[in-house]
Parts: sequence; structure tokens; C-alpha cells
Amino acid sequence: MVIKIWHRGACWYAPENTLKSFKKVIDLWIKNTELDIHLSKDWKIVVIHDDSLERTTNWIWKITNFNYEHLKKLNVLENEKIPLLSEVLDLLWKNITINIELKGKGTPKVLNELFNDYIKNKWWNKNNFMVSSFDFKLLSEFKKINNHNIRVSILLESLENIKLDELLLNNYYSINLYYRIITKDIVKQIHGFWKKVFVYTVNNLDTINSLKKIWVDWIFSDYPDRI
Repeated sequence: MVIKIWHRGACWYAPENTLKSFKKVIDLWIKNTELDIHLSKDWKIVVIHDDSLERTTNWIWKITNFNYEHLKKLNVLENEKIPLLSEVLDLLWKNITINIELKGKGTPKVLNELFNDYIKNKWWNKNNFMVSSFDFKLLSEFKKINNHNIRVSILLESLENIKLDELLLNNYYSINLYYRIITKDIVKQIHGFWKKVFVYTVNNLDTINSLKKIWVDWIFSDYPDRI
């Protein structure tokens, strides 16, 4: 049975990657969500997709230009704020699986420190967390310090210039693929290495049904509750 996961919180119902969108995840029955992280200038982990503030706040600056004290004053849509990852975790508590996408220099080290705190001091289970990225370097940095064996996944938009057999020898939990490049043979190849196949970001019911037929494992969607 395929597992469905919210993309950037319940972004169909509320502004993406905001506390409002994660509150909606709690209200609905699919208890899996994805989010994106960057670091502020003062090395706080903030939950936002882009490295620029322009799309979500209309500021043209980069996130790394500002301390969090400044970032938290900016308005996203519907008067929401850019949250800290710790705020999101405290809201979601321990009953949701969270896929955290690494974006930006320094995120592996600071995220691992947060995991140490939440697993050792706040009694979270390591299986509440997954870490993914398009950036091989960031994932390599995280794997070297991943002392809790958090599940790690590589994101791929294309298989061009990728030697999939060699990639599958790495200790990734899953290979996360753009839905347009998925085929039955690719799924079979990945499963042959005992790894999961995650697919992003799928909102069409016919496409979902086609992916189910070739036995993908997880599907990221903007409204998984409707499909």
C-alpha cells in the first residue's frame, strides 16, 4: 500500500511551510509531512523552501542576510510567519513522520544537533524523522555525523548523468524521484537493492493510480487527503 505525505505542510489549505499549514496536517488524517530548511545568519534553522525571501514575503534578500529576530517579523501570506524548525516540531509533537529537506550550507551540522536534543531530551523516536536533499554534498556531510541512524534519501529530478546502480550502493533509505521520470523498470531496479521509491510532487489522481500499479512506496502531494 502506497504511503502519502504532505508537501510543505498542508500547503493546499494554508501558506506553505508555515505553522498554519502544519496545524492543518494535525487536523487531517494523513500524519506524514515534508518541509524544507535553511539557516538564518545567526544559524537558526528556519522552515522555508527558497533561499530567497522574494516569493513568499516580497523581500528580495537572501535568508542568510538576516538573523532570525528580523526574519520572524516578516509576513508570509495570511499574516503567517517564517517558523523555526523547533516551533514546527513542538507543534507536531511525536505522532507525525517528518521528511526534512536540507537546503543550504551548514544545515547538516545544526540539524543533527537538533536531532540530538529532541531524541535524547524530548523523547522523540528517530523514526519520526527522515532527511533528504538534492545536494549530494549536504547528504554526505549529514551521513558522517548521523549518530542516530536517521533515514536519509537522495532527491533526483533527472537520471541524466546518474549511474543508478552505483548510486544504489550508497546507504540511502530511499531514492526520491520526480514523477515524470518514473518507470516500472526503475522501480524494480531500486527495489532490487532493498530501497524505497518515493515520488514527488503528484496531484493528479490518474497519475497516482498509475504509480500505485508499479509499486512505488511513498507519494508526496499538495493534497494527499483528496487522492
